[in-house]
Amino acid sequence: MGTRTRPMRLGRVAQATVAALTAVGLWIAVLLPLNARSAETGNAGAVVSELQAALLAVMKQANALGYRGRVRRLTPVITETHDLPSMARYAMGRYWQELSPKDRNRLVDVFTRFSIANYAARFDSYKGQTFKQGGTKPQSRKRILVQTVLVKSGREEVELNYVLQERSGRWRIVNVMADGVSELAVRRSEFASVLRREGFPALLDDLEAKILELAQ
Repeated sequence: MGTRTRPMRLGRVAQATVAALTAVGLWIAVLLPLNARSAETGNAGAVVSELQAALLAVMKQANALGYRGRVRRLTPVITETHDLPSMARYAMGRYWQELSPKDRNRLVDVFTRFSIANYAARFDSYKGQTFKQGGTKPQSRKRILVQTVLVKSGREEVELNYVLQERSGRWRIVNVMADGVSELAVRRSEFASVLRREGFPALLDDLEAKILELAQ
């Protein structure tokens, strides 16, 4: 007659130890995603802070730098903090699929110069403006909204919210919304209008003309 194996029973001390370790494990499982998300939002906020610090710097030296000087100062910062190829692709909408690789490169080039020209023309003087960064809101697994406010002279405020997208472990700006108006949505509408009426070469000519206007 075989012997029956009794199930092993833990003593009270051992049971308490297991319970404690289980609780610690659960807390680690909860805290790790939270800490990861906190790091992600912090990195996204740092990208926006880098851009806004550069904008303030050129605003304070706007007259000495002039338009071309502001373009030179802002070019490396904007290309580093923005995902301009993705922005150009979104602005083209369905027409992007119709472009050859060469035309896509041409578009990204002119779109990049146009975007930098816009920044250089808009932030052309300093009258005590400041930026205030608010909260962050996850938009999806790889997108985050960073909320900020531009405080102008006379305490007038402009809400500036930035959508950032993570790619290859880095956060970059893919859209800016001023008082709720999406800049990229405006560009997409403008591009579609020109493309429907006149085609791609006309769009490139239109953007080049706007860059010249902004330099005046």
